[in-house]
Amino acid sequence: MIPEAGLILLRKEAEVDVWPGPEDGTPPKEEIILGVRKADVLLSLLTEEIDRTVMESNPRLLGIANLAVGYNNIDVKTATEMGIPVTNTPGVLTDTTADLAWALIMAVARNIIQGHQYVKEGRYKI
Repeated sequence: MIPEAGLILLRKEAEVDVWPGPEDGTPPKEEIILGVRKADVLLSLLTEEIDRTVMESNPRLLGIANLAVGYNNIDVKTATEMGIPVTNTPGVLTDTTADLAWALIMAVARNIIQGHQYVKEGRYKI
């Protein structure tokens, strides 16, 4: 899901269309192609496969911006052949990864999982 703050910034500069499906869903390839046909730039998520078929659906496509650290979901070779620049968002997961690491450390150090299970099983009586 694209954060609303980012969409607000984009809408100040351009017309923005967002796939209307469920926020935890992935648009079908046919929907991506329909959207790309009328786009200047595609803003994709890691869950969306952007391959030759998608890129060739709009010969006027000016760029692909990937809201992810890497490019695993984008056929960068094809984009390069077609002269389409591809960008990503390096560092977007740095804070989240650090937060998760600390959460796991604290869960182990304070027996959080075992305590949760203890309460769920109804063994906590005091």
